[in-house]
Amino acid sequence: DRRLFMKLIQLILFWVFVIPAQALTLEELELSFQANRLRITDESATNLSELRGKYQAALDKIRKKRQSAGNLDEVLLIDEEIKLVESKTWPLPPLAKGAPAELVSARKIYFKAYLGQLKRSGRELVTSADKMKELLDKKVVELTKSGDVAGAQKARAQSKALDGDQEI
Repeated sequence: DRRLFMKLIQLILFWVFVIPAQALTLEELELSFQANRLRITDESATNLSELRGKYQAALDKIRKKRQSAGNLDEVLLIDEEIKLVESKTWPLPPLAKGAPAELVSARKIYFKAYLGQLKRSGRELVTSADKMKELLDKKVVELTKSGDVAGAQKARAQSKALDGDQEI
Protein backbone atom coordinates (compact mmCIF):
# COMPACT_ATOMS: atom_id res chain seq x y z
CA ASP A 1 0.00 0.00 0.00
CA ARG A 2 1.30 3.45 -0.96
CA ARG A 3 0.83 5.03 2.50
CA LEU A 4 2.87 2.29 4.15
CA PHE A 5 5.59 2.75 1.56
CA MET A 6 5.68 6.52 2.18
CA LYS A 7 5.89 5.95 5.95
CA LEU A 8 8.86 3.62 5.38
CA ILE A 9 10.57 6.29 3.32
CA GLN A 10 9.91 8.89 6.02
CA LEU A 11 11.41 6.58 8.63
CA ILE A 12 14.50 6.01 6.52
CA LEU A 13 14.87 9.75 5.88
CA PHE A 14 14.56 10.31 9.62
CA TRP A 15 17.51 7.96 10.09
CA VAL A 16 19.60 9.88 7.60
CA PHE A 17 18.89 13.38 8.81
CA VAL A 18 18.39 12.87 12.56
CA ILE A 19 20.70 10.01 13.52
CA PRO A 20 24.36 10.95 13.02
CA ALA A 21 25.98 9.44 9.92
CA GLN A 22 28.52 7.61 12.07
CA ALA A 23 25.71 5.57 13.63
CA LEU A 24 24.60 4.22 10.25
CA THR A 25 26.27 1.42 8.36
CA LEU A 26 27.17 1.80 4.68
CA GLU A 27 24.23 -0.43 3.80
CA GLU A 28 21.83 1.72 5.82
CA LEU A 29 23.16 4.88 4.17
CA GLU A 30 22.72 3.33 0.73
CA LEU A 31 19.22 2.09 1.58
CA SER A 32 18.16 5.51 2.81
CA PHE A 33 19.59 7.22 -0.28
CA GLN A 34 17.87 4.77 -2.63
CA ALA A 35 14.58 5.17 -0.75
CA ASN A 36 14.81 8.95 -1.04
CA ARG A 37 15.72 8.64 -4.71
CA LEU A 38 12.72 6.41 -5.27
CA ARG A 39 10.47 8.91 -3.47
CA ILE A 40 11.75 11.75 -5.65
CA THR A 41 11.34 9.85 -8.92
CA ASP A 42 7.94 8.45 -7.90
CA GLU A 43 6.68 11.89 -6.95
CA SER A 44 7.99 13.35 -10.21
CA ALA A 45 6.41 10.56 -12.27
CA THR A 46 3.08 11.15 -10.53
CA ASN A 47 3.27 14.90 -11.16
CA LEU A 48 4.19 14.38 -14.82
CA SER A 49 1.33 11.92 -15.24
CA GLU A 50 -1.12 14.45 -13.80
CA LEU A 51 0.32 17.12 -16.07
CA ARG A 52 -0.10 14.88 -19.13
CA GLY A 53 -3.71 14.25 -18.08
CA LYS A 54 -4.42 17.98 -17.84
CA TYR A 55 -2.79 18.65 -21.19
CA GLN A 56 -4.76 15.85 -22.79
CA ALA A 57 -8.00 17.28 -21.35
CA ALA A 58 -7.08 20.67 -22.84
CA LEU A 59 -6.34 19.00 -26.18
CA ASP A 60 -9.71 17.23 -26.10
CA LYS A 61 -11.47 20.60 -25.66
CA ILE A 62 -9.51 22.14 -28.52
CA ARG A 63 -10.26 19.10 -30.68
CA LYS A 64 -14.00 19.38 -30.05
CA LYS A 65 -13.95 23.04 -31.09
CA ARG A 66 -12.03 22.26 -34.28
CA GLN A 67 -14.26 19.30 -35.03
CA SER A 68 -17.37 21.47 -34.58
CA ALA A 69 -15.85 23.96 -37.00
CA GLY A 70 -15.35 21.14 -39.52
CA ASN A 71 -11.57 21.57 -39.81
CA LEU A 72 -10.28 18.07 -40.57
CA ASP A 73 -6.58 19.01 -40.85
CA GLU A 74 -6.56 20.64 -37.43
CA VAL A 75 -8.46 17.71 -35.87
CA LEU A 76 -5.88 15.30 -37.30
CA LEU A 77 -3.04 17.46 -36.01
CA ILE A 78 -4.58 17.51 -32.53
CA ASP A 79 -5.16 13.75 -32.69
CA GLU A 80 -1.44 13.31 -33.42
CA GLU A 81 -0.57 15.50 -30.42
CA ILE A 82 -2.87 13.41 -28.21
CA LYS A 83 -1.12 10.22 -29.38
CA LEU A 84 2.28 11.73 -28.52
CA VAL A 85 1.09 12.65 -25.02
CA GLU A 86 -0.49 9.23 -24.47
CA SER A 87 2.79 7.55 -25.47
CA LYS A 88 4.69 9.80 -23.02
CA THR A 89 6.88 11.14 -25.81
CA TRP A 90 9.44 13.63 -24.56
CA PRO A 91 10.60 15.91 -25.92
CA LEU A 92 7.70 16.54 -28.25
CA PRO A 93 8.55 17.19 -31.89
CA PRO A 94 7.90 20.68 -33.24
CA LEU A 95 4.31 21.44 -34.18
CA ALA A 96 3.47 21.65 -37.86
CA LYS A 97 3.35 25.08 -39.43
CA GLY A 98 -0.13 26.48 -39.33
CA ALA A 99 -1.06 24.69 -36.11
CA PRO A 100 -4.05 26.37 -34.43
CA ALA A 101 -3.11 29.14 -32.01
CA GLU A 102 -4.93 27.34 -29.18
CA LEU A 103 -2.79 24.25 -29.72
CA VAL A 104 0.43 26.31 -29.83
CA SER A 105 -0.56 28.09 -26.63
CA ALA A 106 -1.52 24.86 -24.82
CA ARG A 107 1.76 23.24 -25.94
CA LYS A 108 3.79 26.17 -24.57
CA ILE A 109 2.05 25.92 -21.20
CA TYR A 110 2.58 22.14 -21.10
CA PHE A 111 6.22 22.47 -22.13
CA LYS A 112 6.95 25.07 -19.45
CA ALA A 113 5.21 23.05 -16.72
CA TYR A 114 6.92 19.82 -17.80
CA LEU A 115 10.36 21.42 -17.75
CA GLY A 116 9.59 22.99 -14.38
CA GLN A 117 8.79 19.59 -12.91
CA LEU A 118 11.95 18.04 -14.37
CA LYS A 119 14.03 20.88 -12.91
CA ARG A 120 12.41 20.55 -9.46
CA SER A 121 12.95 16.81 -9.25
CA GLY A 122 16.46 17.17 -10.67
CA ARG A 123 17.41 19.75 -8.04
CA GLU A 124 15.95 17.57 -5.30
CA LEU A 125 17.87 14.54 -6.54
CA VAL A 126 21.14 16.49 -6.75
CA THR A 127 20.63 17.81 -3.21
CA SER A 128 20.02 14.27 -1.98
CA ALA A 129 23.13 13.00 -3.78
CA ASP A 130 25.22 15.84 -2.35
CA LYS A 131 24.03 14.96 1.16
CA MET A 132 24.84 11.30 0.52
CA LYS A 133 28.35 12.19 -0.69
CA GLU A 134 28.89 14.28 2.43
CA LEU A 135 27.79 11.39 4.64
CA LEU A 136 29.95 8.92 2.72
CA ASP A 137 32.99 11.19 3.02
CA LYS A 138 32.45 11.34 6.79
CA LYS A 139 32.06 7.57 6.79
CA VAL A 140 35.42 7.17 4.99
CA VAL A 141 37.14 9.13 7.76
CA GLU A 142 35.29 7.29 10.51
CA LEU A 143 36.05 3.84 9.09
CA THR A 144 39.67 4.70 8.43
CA LYS A 145 40.10 5.91 12.03
CA SER A 146 38.53 2.70 13.34
CA GLY A 147 40.90 0.57 11.25
CA ASP A 148 38.27 -0.68 8.76
CA VAL A 149 40.25 0.18 5.64
CA ALA A 150 38.18 -2.13 3.43
CA GLY A 151 34.98 -0.46 4.60
CA ALA A 152 36.51 2.99 4.02
CA GLN A 153 37.44 1.96 0.46
CA LYS A 154 33.91 0.72 -0.12
CA ALA A 155 32.48 4.04 1.14
CA ARG A 156 34.86 5.95 -1.15
CA ALA A 157 33.81 3.76 -4.10
CA GLN A 158 30.14 4.47 -3.36
CA SER A 159 30.89 8.19 -3.27
CA LYS A 160 32.69 8.03 -6.63
CA ALA A 161 29.83 6.01 -8.09
CA LEU A 162 27.51 8.91 -7.32
CA ASP A 163 29.76 11.17 -9.41
CA GLY A 164 29.33 8.86 -12.38
CA ASP A 165 25.58 8.37 -11.99
CA GLN A 166 24.02 9.59 -15.25
CA GLU A 167 20.59 10.08 -13.70
CA ILE A 168 21.83 12.64 -11.19
